[in-house]
Amino acid sequence: MRAGLAATAVLAAVLTLTTSAVGSPARPVDLQVTGGEDAWHPENRFELRWINPPTSGGPPLAATHYRVRDPLGTVIGETRIAWVSDGIAALTLPKAPGAYSAEVWLEDAAGEQGPAATARLRFDNSRPAAIEPPSVPSWI
Repeated sequence: MRAGLAATAVLAAVLTLTTSAVGSPARPVDLQVTGGEDAWHPENRFELRWINPPTSGGPPLAATHYRVRDPLGTVIGETRIAWVSDGIAALTLPKAPGAYSAEVWLEDAAGEQGPAATARLRFDNSRPAAIEPPSVPSWI
């Protein structure tokens, strides 16, 4: 009886390790916006780069997904790239200025999708207003 319980416990532990190691892919690492995530960009075309995480013994990575959200958080575009990528060279936003966001996540060969990494895309193509020194009060 004790041997049966010990074997069951070992089998349960092996199944737990196997299923946790084979879970969904990890999120992309170090997602960066070329030119800076905090900087406002004068063009509505952005470039993103990241590092793909190791698969930890699970199925190999098979595809890349990304979506763009407008400043209000509404999804305005979602794309699946049918291969593993470590960047997007030409992510084009609408011509309306604002602080958009991009989410990137990975899919493995079993079809499991991992969590998304998020980056802020700040677009503003308008010229700043003219800068003039403040007028000096007459009492000075």
